[in-house]
Amino acid sequence: MRLAFSTLGMPGQSLDEAIATAVEYGCAGLELRLHPDTGVHAGLSAQRRAAIRATVGGAPGTRPGDAQNPAFSAGGAQTGPGSGGVQAGPESGGGRSPASSTADLPAEVARLEISALAGYVRIAVAGPDEPVVRALREDLLLAADLGAPAVRVFPGGQDVEAGARRLRAVAGLCAESGVRVLVETHDAMPTGAAVGRLLDAAGVPEAAGALWDVLHPWRHGEEPARTLEALGEHLAYVQVKDAISATDTTPVPMWEGGVPLDECGDLLRGFGGWVSLEWERTWYPQVAPVEEILPGAREWVARFSA
Repeated sequence: MRLAFSTLGMPGQSLDEAIATAVEYGCAGLELRLHPDTGVHAGLSAQRRAAIRATVGGAPGTRPGDAQNPAFSAGGAQTGPGSGGVQAGPESGGGRSPASSTADLPAEVARLEISALAGYVRIAVAGPDEPVVRALREDLLLAADLGAPAVRVFPGGQDVEAGARRLRAVAGLCAESGVRVLVETHDAMPTGAAVGRLLDAAGVPEAAGALWDVLHPWRHGEEPARTLEALGEHLAYVQVKDAISATDTTPVPMWEGGVPLDECGDLLRGFGGWVSLEWERTWYPQVAPVEEILPGAREWVARFSA
């Protein structure tokens, strides 16, 4: 497993701050939420896209094979891009910019990667295909420009036929760009069974896969083993989190809520893809900063990667 976290957990903070946090806490990747508030969205100019790609790719990540410890401690080199970073401005959302340089970093230190773009296209919503496909194409092109391997989408509805048709409509672009669509277990299709049916109907595994958010199938009564079985070979990405209960989704630190994290981890042993902490502080501003949650997520990844 490779650890990332979503910028959903850092509302109002800049991309530079998210990069610094990812480096400090030993993440290999960063999941970028697509929204004007984050400074990352499909309306960015080519210049801004190039700057973001250079900034994230220029930051040091974890050492290859090190899923447990940060590459640099809080007292060391915590940031990477230096003067090449994305500075505070109208598109970056303000905030501090890193002051350190990567010039003297050891060659064996890996680079931070974008694990995915967290988009909001609703792939199975009722209605005409054209606006959905257009929005998805825009996000896929953005991902290609930023060097991201995937774009997260929501089901948004229960129209399996429409969702499958729309995924097939972008399969060619996915092949050309090397970017996949990740359908999350969420909203109208919260279970592995529902998302698995959609992806089976689409029949384009090279273009579309499943994102297992460990909260939603469980809170809708689907046991983790059943979720994994239903997603099967479609599984491409995992979002991990804990919450108070199936009826109260307020985020809590790992192992302090009701989500069966150890059961999910045991099932995922051998999974070599991205595991992203989705700390929903944007929706729950009263909860702790993501920096207080990342050590638990790192411990979970290390425990179940062994």
